[in-house]
Amino acid sequence: MLKNILKIALYFLIVLLALSLIPYFTTPVYDFPDRVPFTGNKLYNPYSGIQNGKWLKANYHAHSFAWAGFTNGRDNINNEMKERYSSLNYDIISISDYMKINTFMSNDKNYLPVYEHGFGFTKNHQLVIGAETVNWTDYPYYQNIDHKQKTLKEIKKADNIIVLVHPHLRNAYCKEDFKYLTGYDCIEVANQNFGCADDYWDAALSSGYPVFCMADDDSHHSVNYCDIGRCYTMINVDSGSSPAQIIQSLKNGRTIAVDLNTDNKQSFEILKSCSSNTPALENFITNDSSFTLKLSKNVSGIIFTGQGGIMKATVLNANTASYQFLPSDTYIRTTVICSDGSKLYLNPVLRYSGSQLPVYSASVNDSATLIFRFIYTTFAVILAAGFFYFKRRKYKKEIPVVSPAEY
Repeated sequence: MLKNILKIALYFLIVLLALSLIPYFTTPVYDFPDRVPFTGNKLYNPYSGIQNGKWLKANYHAHSFAWAGFTNGRDNINNEMKERYSSLNYDIISISDYMKINTFMSNDKNYLPVYEHGFGFTKNHQLVIGAETVNWTDYPYYQNIDHKQKTLKEIKKADNIIVLVHPHLRNAYCKEDFKYLTGYDCIEVANQNFGCADDYWDAALSSGYPVFCMADDDSHHSVNYCDIGRCYTMINVDSGSSPAQIIQSLKNGRTIAVDLNTDNKQSFEILKSCSSNTPALENFITNDSSFTLKLSKNVSGIIFTGQGGIMKATVLNANTASYQFLPSDTYIRTTVICSDGSKLYLNPVLRYSGSQLPVYSASVNDSATLIFRFIYTTFAVILAAGFFYFKRRKYKKEIPVVSPAEY
């Protein structure tokens, strides 16, 4: 009896494994476009016109009780999360459950449906902001660059925002990926639980891919003051904000990723005070070869970073700073270091033609895909044939041989 149960369980696992490998078989091989560093005689200013808009404090990455408590986030209750984030003066409070759109905040003025995409072991996750439905394309085991690109192709729509989140976690992405991947809008540069990813941001920017920054809590236990309020995104919108305007601001890079220094912050009230004391970006002006920014108060340092993630210049103890582009500069991004150690990541000023930023898209290599699927199918057939061959041999050995004398 036990032997039969174990045999059935084994067959079930084999079938389950075979089904889980189907996404790998159906993934095409991609040709990735040749990318070059940003060029042009104009400078793209992501903060053009911000003085006429208003700033919204937003968090798009937090988890609540979902999937019967199976996923991490079981300690977060929707209404309690809303109360805690509201107490910290958030304008946009979003709950991004795993593979599920949470509609608890749907009556809020600035509500955008969002979920965290991905269920594989390697944690190749993305936020889908402005999602209409949940897309179940993913890979449970290893992912190469074609698998990552296929996922982005499936979830990216013209009217949504795709954010690559905690890219360092479990080595979900590597720097090399950011030289090739297309179909995403933002990188989670600061994550409360998994640190800073500005090195990956620089890898993408240095390859000529226009991508902008976000920061999020990635909260799983909001009852703990250490779990919320540290990392958030400031979004600049026109005075009459709407979900469509927010999407457009995210696409255009009118955002600031904030990473508060929460060392020795012992309560929500102290955390709230720390956030309110961060400087505001009051103005950001560019011409054809330089830019100037103005903050609402003096800060410890303003750092300019360029091609290859190389620090280009630093301004100390000031609330204004300017940078003159050199002929070799392709982009310059700004990091603000506050007096308490908090950091503000500003989106890059990019060289471009003056019309639009470069657009890249990976395409399917039909010949390579056909060859890959032939090899994959051949291997699967050989494996299946071997399994049934050895099973048949075992079955024959178990059949007793009856001699004529026994009749």
